[in-house]
Amino acid sequence: MTVQSKQSAKSSKSSTKQSIPAAGDGAPTNKPNVLDRFAKKKKPKAKKVAKKDRPKLDLDDDIQEDFAEFAPLKTLVDLLEARRKEQAKSLANDIWPIYLAALWAKKKAPETPAIEARDESGNVDCTGQFMVQQGSKIKVILPSVGDDEEADEVFVEALVDQGVQRDDAENLVANELDLTPEWSIDLTTLIRGSGPSQAAATKLFCWLQGEDEDGEELDDDAPLVLSAAEKQALSEYVDENATYDPKLLEPKDFLDRVCNYAQNEDNLKAILTMIRPLSYVTRAKFGVSSSETEKTERLREQAKEIVGEELDK
Repeated sequence: MTVQSKQSAKSSKSSTKQSIPAAGDGAPTNKPNVLDRFAKKKKPKAKKVAKKDRPKLDLDDDIQEDFAEFAPLKTLVDLLEARRKEQAKSLANDIWPIYLAALWAKKKAPETPAIEARDESGNVDCTGQFMVQQGSKIKVILPSVGDDEEADEVFVEALVDQGVQRDDAENLVANELDLTPEWSIDLTTLIRGSGPSQAAATKLFCWLQGEDEDGEELDDDAPLVLSAAEKQALSEYVDENATYDPKLLEPKDFLDRVCNYAQNEDNLKAILTMIRPLSYVTRAKFGVSSSETEKTERLREQAKEIVGEELDK
């Protein structure tokens, strides 16, 4: 069982004090195992175990022929899909600097710009759009935060190291980012441990279940009391297991504001290296200036070349 909370580091140190009888030095006792007691009341659903020997269906001859056509098709599709993902990522990375230049020039996000490729005669051969998604698709990359470090300071320093002015970096972090730590308590692990943290976790778990350590029902308003040693052990555990899930406070239209924190295009690039939207090519069309016959022939040749390359790997 895991209990999670999310609050500022300072407020976590000044949480409301509550009291129930202390557990002395916090050493484990010979009382019935708390986890076993509650496990009997709330049994988890049994996991399904897959059988090693699967039943086999006998297919008619015509169905076997269909399957024999499907199997290699599935293999080829998987090969092509892997290649598509690889090339899509590479293409998006190549276009990204060009998009950044347009963003910096306008100080506003271009609205799904069009892209095209021309053939040797100068005719438009391929068209598409470069999609840059904001909102929840923006990924905030937070460097590692040490025990004696604050996440916002670490983020600021990372930007400064890449050439962003300190005032701009500090304003960006203050105005745009949520770098609040997330604290969690793995009660099961603690209860199976020893010492003050085990005693504290046992008390907390029983209190949440509405019982004391002996299994007696508690009043609805019964308080929770931990000894000083138990509180300290639990506090240290929470701090040691703090994690981060950095987010933008207002992800919508962030790219329309991001230039406010940059002095030049290099600054913009540095910022969007750590706060990166999802980008990809969409609505791609091939052979737009070719006849249907020419396009079909070209696709046939492209298919031979691509499949051949994949099979030769």
